[in-house]
Amino acid sequence: MTDRAFVELDSQNLDPVAK
Repeated sequence: MTDRAFVELDSQNLDPVAK
């Protein structure tokens, strides 16, 4: 898994938290 894929998954998980 590349960092890019990791960031994408992380973003989805943190999306509600970030917003």
